[in-house]
Amino acid sequence: MDVNELRTALSRHDPDPDAVLDNLKAKRQRRHRRRQGIVSSLAVAAIIAAGAGAWFTMGPPSGSHHSANQPGSAAEAAGCTPLDDWLSRARGSSVITGVGTLSGRTGLDGYINHEVVITNIKTLSGPKIADATRAWVSVPEHKPKPGVVDGGPDGPLWGPGNTFFGVYTPQKLNGGPLGATLRQLPLVGDKVIFVSAGCWGGFSIGQLRGTPYRGPLTEVPGSGQYAHLAPQGFVAVPLTAVEDLLPR
Repeated sequence: MDVNELRTALSRHDPDPDAVLDNLKAKRQRRHRRRQGIVSSLAVAAIIAAGAGAWFTMGPPSGSHHSANQPGSAAEAAGCTPLDDWLSRARGSSVITGVGTLSGRTGLDGYINHEVVITNIKTLSGPKIADATRAWVSVPEHKPKPGVVDGGPDGPLWGPGNTFFGVYTPQKLNGGPLGATLRQLPLVGDKVIFVSAGCWGGFSIGQLRGTPYRGPLTEVPGSGQYAHLAPQGFVAVPLTAVEDLLPR
């Protein structure tokens, strides 16, 4: 029934046809507003759900379990903590030299980690570490691709014969899923090898002084670490100067 037919039918009865039509229009407007309200509510719910998904996908990665107060955390690495500050705050960890041999085991904790068996250990500071202790070393792979900028963090190198200077941190302190971890620098003879500027292994050369090093270093096969780091330049610092930084 159209409006004219409705008006004719209503005119045969007592109610005012115009009043009835006004009432009908008011009802239609109320229904329209209710529909708009429902659509708006659904739109808001969809926006909230999308925001939750964005936060989930953009949240902290699986390897971000380190506390900002622990040496070597992401916050500290961004500021490039000098080695002396790092060592003074590494309570519960052990500063060691030794030989690291790959066990063949790998695991994921943000990046690929390789398990190493540590032998010829000399504990310089902290709890004594037994020979043949095992630890995990984070080894981001650097495989250059055309048109792609390699923004991955620097990974480890060893001296010839897999010798290193490093900080061993038990799992109860690092809070990671794999086990004890090792942050290291190459040890070549009686020299600790740093990069000339910036962070490596979670700490920087700071006020230490050394001489340029252009000799060989050892990497995890296929990791591309040496080619990634070599352009920065290496500096050899006497181990005795590093030992002088250790807390007494």
